[in-house]
Formats: sequence, structure tokens, C-alpha cells
Amino acid sequence: WQSHRRPWRKRRRLKRRSPREVMKAYLLHAVRGLADHPRSVSIGELAGAATSVFEVRCHADDRSQLIGRNGRVISALRTLAQAAAQRQQRQAVLELAE
Repeated sequence: WQSHRRPWRKRRRLKRRSPREVMKAYLLHAVRGLADHPRSVSIGELAGAATSVFEVRCHADDRSQLIGRNGRVISALRTLAQAAAQRQQRQAVLELAE
């Protein structure tokens, strides 16, 4: 007897995403958390064989927040991108587009 199973309910299958999509979503979540206008944040990606270049586009007012004092915030975001890429034996570059 398996009373804990409900045969009439189907299990939802999670959509498998590529490691690059996961990394892009991770960076998007981090950048949107810092921005005053999170809906205007977008990330473009240029993928090579071993390197991914992520280009962050945001509202003009949020650029100074994403850069931070002496570039500390953008440096931390680049470190996050590199750490996430390192898990997949890749390299990542994060650029702030104008």
C-alpha cells in the first residue's frame, strides 16, 4: 500500500537549462537586486569556446550604483561571474554597456 503517492497528480518536470543559461540567470538576479530600475536590466551574452562575455545593460541612473565606489561593486560582480564560470571550466568576462 502506498498511500503517500497520488497517481492522479502528475509530477512537474523541471526544464533542464544549459550551464550558460544558469550563469546568465544568476548574474541577472544579482544585478537586478542592486538596481533601482530592475526591469530595465538586461544581460547579453557572447559565447566562445571557453569564454563567455556578459554585457550588462541598465538604466542610466543605475550605472553609478553598479560601478560603486572605486569600482568595488562591479569588481564583486565580475568575481561572481568568474566563480560561476570556473565551476564549468570556463572563463567569464562581465562588461557594463553604455
